[in-house]
Amino acid sequence: MKDNQGYLIINLDSDRLLDEEVEILNNKFIGGVLLFEHNFINNDQIKSLIESIKSVNSNLLIAIDHEGGRVQRFKEGFTSLPSFSSIGSIHITDHSLADEIAYNSGYIAGYELKAIGVDLNFSPVVDLSSNSNVLNSRTFSESSINVVRLSLLYIQGLIDNGIIPTLKHYPGHGSVSGDTHTDLLNCDMSWDDIYKHLVVFEKIHNKYNIPIMTSHIQFNKISNHPVTTSSTWLKDIPRKVFDKHPFFISDDLEMLGIKKHYSDLNRLSILEKTLTSGCSMAIVTTMQDKKIIKEKKSHLFYKKEYLDKLKSHNINTDHINLPCLDDLLYNRGDVNTYHKAIEIMGRHTKD
Repeated sequence: MKDNQGYLIINLDSDRLLDEEVEILNNKFIGGVLLFEHNFINNDQIKSLIESIKSVNSNLLIAIDHEGGRVQRFKEGFTSLPSFSSIGSIHITDHSLADEIAYNSGYIAGYELKAIGVDLNFSPVVDLSSNSNVLNSRTFSESSINVVRLSLLYIQGLIDNGIIPTLKHYPGHGSVSGDTHTDLLNCDMSWDDIYKHLVVFEKIHNKYNIPIMTSHIQFNKISNHPVTTSSTWLKDIPRKVFDKHPFFISDDLEMLGIKKHYSDLNRLSILEKTLTSGCSMAIVTTMQDKKIIKEKKSHLFYKKEYLDKLKSHNINTDHINLPCLDDLLYNRGDVNTYHKAIEIMGRHTKD
C-alpha cells in the first residue's frame, strides 16, 4: 500500500474477478476497490475474490462500508453488529456497557474483515444524530461529546486488528436532512453552528491520524462549492483545525448531489476539481446505475469516462499514500479477545 499511486476507488461487477476487470485493476490510476453486497456469496468466496484482486495488484486498497445495523455489506458468516444508534441509546443509561459494546463492535468488525483481506473500512459515521433518512440509525448521538467517546472506542477496536477506519461525512452530514445520493444539498448554517459538527472530526483526528471522507454538501456561508471540491474546506480550514493535515477521500462522485451541482462539467472535470481541491483519493462507482453492473459493463464505463481520458490529461495532485500507515501500528487481532467480544456482544443482543 505504501507504493500505491492510483487515486480512483472503483467497484467490480460480480462475485468473481472478470477477465475484463483484470486490465482495469492494472491501470495506474486505480488505487482501490470498494466491495458491495453483489460481490459477496460467502466467506470463502469473498476471501478468494480479494486474493484475486491482490494477485493482480498487491498495492490496491480493499475497502468496504461495514458499520453495523442496516449498513453491513457482508452478513452470512459475519457477526451481525449493532447499529451505532442502538449503542448510543445504551450510553444514555449505562456508559460502561456502551463503551464495552462500542469497542467490541469495532474489534469484531476488524477481526472478521482482516481475516478476508480488507484494508479499509469506511466507518465510523461520526455525524451528529439528526432528522435524516440517510443517517437513520447510523449515528451515535446528538451530543458531540458522546460521539467522540464512542467513536474512539470503536476505532480502537478496528485498529487493534489492522483495519484502517475512516471518519465520515466531513464536516458533518447531520447538519442537513437530505440525501446527497439523490439531491443537491445546500446549508445556510453559520460557522459557529457548523463547528458544533466539525469539532467531532477535529477531536478524533487529532488522536488518530486516519482518513476522512468528504460530504457533497455546500455550506453557502463558507464556500461556493460542495465540500468535496472546496479548497476552503479541504486545505484552508484543516490548517487551522487539525494537528495534522487529513487524508481526504471523496464520497462517490457519481452521486447526484455533486453531479447536479456541476451539471455543465464532465466527469473528468469533476474528478480534477476533487483532487486539486484537496482530496487524495476519489470514490467513483457504478452503484447509482445498477443496469451497468447487471450487464457487467463497469469496466467499459471506467475506460470510457475516466481511464482513457486520463492518459492524456495530467492532474496535479498531492501525494496519495495514506499517512496514517506511518503513525499507527497495524496488526492482527487476538483470537481469544475476538471470541470474548463475540460472547459480550451475544449477551447484549440477547438482552
